Amino acid sequence: MLKKILFHPLILLAALSVIVVVQSLKVESEIGIKSPKVTISIMEEKNLIDSSIYKISDQGQQVHITSSLLQIDDSGNIFGEEIDGFLLKEERSVDFKSDYLKYLEDKKMLTLKGEALFKSEGREHQAESITYKMVSGDISGQGNVQTKMKDEKTKDKLRIDADSFIANTSKKILRYKDRVKGKLERRRKYESGFSFSSDKLDYIDSLSELKLSGNVKFNRQNYTISAGKSDIFLENYNKKLKYFTFYDDIIYVEQLKVKGNSMKRRAYAQKIDGHNKSRTMTLSGSPKVIQQEEMIKGTKIKFKEKSDLIEIFDSESTLNIERN
Repeated sequence: MLKKILFHPLILLAALSVIVVVQSLKVESEIGIKSPKVTISIMEEKNLIDSSIYKISDQGQQVHITSSLLQIDDSGNIFGEEIDGFLLKEERSVDFKSDYLKYLEDKKMLTLKGEALFKSEGREHQAESITYKMVSGDISGQGNVQTKMKDEKTKDKLRIDADSFIANTSKKILRYKDRVKGKLERRRKYESGFSFSSDKLDYIDSLSELKLSGNVKFNRQNYTISAGKSDIFLENYNKKLKYFTFYDDIIYVEQLKVKGNSMKRRAYAQKIDGHNKSRTMTLSGSPKVIQQEEMIKGTKIKFKEKSDLIEIFDSESTLNIERN
């Protein structure tokens, strides 16, 4: 025979209170929520306002996130607004800010959107969207990309703008694509830097090398170079080794003075090597130079910046202009 069991209302209220407290403690212990301003109920335990989250990933990375609004689903994915946070892994520290955040637990991937800022190892990346893969450490960005950094070896300051970028941490390569432009400043103010633009740019960290390709433009003090591609070796600035090489359909334009009069030098070639220490340019690949309305051709042509003297090899014509 079945018996009816009746619960006093006070007993039911006490039981529900215990459930709420247990659920709140469970959420806090699992994801490390530090949010004294928030009261977590059974129905709203995944929506947090003015919250801080501390989380340790499988790779031993410590992730700290502060947000005006956070949502956490059953899979451990995190979504937030007005983000300010940082990551710690071994001796590496990363700071980040954005309007919105999405963290996918299964992919260990952090995505920042809306005026995203990502600072790591002295480098600052800004973009409309930035994605950080926590396992590989790779970073990618889309939309109005801007990077500010220093070359580790030369201490040159670099600013690079582009439509997108990818940072491969294992290969130590930063790759920029579409509408790339940038500026380099030397550590010493009296040493000349340069500006550039191209379709693509690879910055090879371990070699302190810039590799530009597609519609390359290079501007430096009194001359400009247009080419199909270029390699720039930042570490060779004060060495006898070549500082840069340009390839494919090169146009070189320089403003110089002869006996106090301004003059334009134009040069064409398929390859040009520049030695910064000696300030010399060596042209090859059907080179020709137009200077004071005269054309010089040869298998190889060599001249010095800010000087009207030209050295010609196997020339078809000669030119002798006295220096000031």
